[in-house]
Amino acid sequence: MRLVTALVASLLFVPVTAAAQESADTAAQLYQEGADLASQGKWAEARGKFQSAVELRATPVGLFNLAQAERNLGLIASAKRHFVSARALAEREGADDVRRLADDALASVGPRVPRLRLKLPPDAAKVEARVDDRPVEIVEGELELDPGPHRLTISAAGEKPFVRQLQAVEGERQTLEVRFERPQPPAPVAPAPKPRAPERHAKTSNGPPAGALIVTGVGVASLVVGGVFHLRRNEKLDDAAAGCTRTGGGWSCPPALENDPAHQELKDDAQKAETWRNVAFGVGAGALIAGGVWWVLGSSSSSDARPVAVGIDPSPRSASARVRWAF
Repeated sequence: MRLVTALVASLLFVPVTAAAQESADTAAQLYQEGADLASQGKWAEARGKFQSAVELRATPVGLFNLAQAERNLGLIASAKRHFVSARALAEREGADDVRRLADDALASVGPRVPRLRLKLPPDAAKVEARVDDRPVEIVEGELELDPGPHRLTISAAGEKPFVRQLQAVEGERQTLEVRFERPQPPAPVAPAPKPRAPERHAKTSNGPPAGALIVTGVGVASLVVGGVFHLRRNEKLDDAAAGCTRTGGGWSCPPALENDPAHQELKDDAQKAETWRNVAFGVGAGALIAGGVWWVLGSSSSSDARPVAVGIDPSPRSASARVRWAF
């Protein structure tokens, strides 16, 4: 304690220029207040006074006293830094007593300082470290920390900062692997959708419509049926004409044969066969016409198909077919 007081007293007699006299006087006052607080064991308050004095005017004694206060507070990494600064300044200014005291303090404090070795990525560039939001120097890949909890932030060019909470222990050396989280590239902007061209319904050939095939088939079948009835009609007429003679465009039969029930039945059967023949031929012809038209127009595009209606007008002597195309 007497050493601190003596050092402060010696500082008060350091010559200064007139321009710095006011700052020197303030610094001397702060050093004296810090020494008084240190003599009372109030190291936290003394540290604040010494810190303010050093900021105004750094001297070997002032830096040494600041380091002494930090060592007594357990801030041994901070104390070591200020002991190193005090020794360097004392050596430049020829303050051998302060240099010797700083050497002794460093020999005592150095082994107690917690150290953190950083394992950095080999491609990391412009690496910087902050401890509790204060910049600190990375020396040979290591950080020196005061004992206690800390928030460590490691940043590098082009990388997202690496942040960790850690606990520094006096005299302990730790190793921390730093892994930077690669920033995600911005999501690609989707190109605006191209306007769709209006759809054009091209006519495509899909083959003959099923309805056209059915109608055509009905027409063919009807013609076949009509042919069968035509043959039956001729057969009945030939049977009825037995015993009759042809006169001009018809037949002349004896009165006895005309009154014969069997003869009359043959003529009736021929008449019925002729009627059904005409109906079948009419249906067949109409169905073929309708199916053909439907086939031609409907096969060009299924969407252009039109309904077809077939009408049959049978009569005893003939049958007519009507084809209606709906638009």
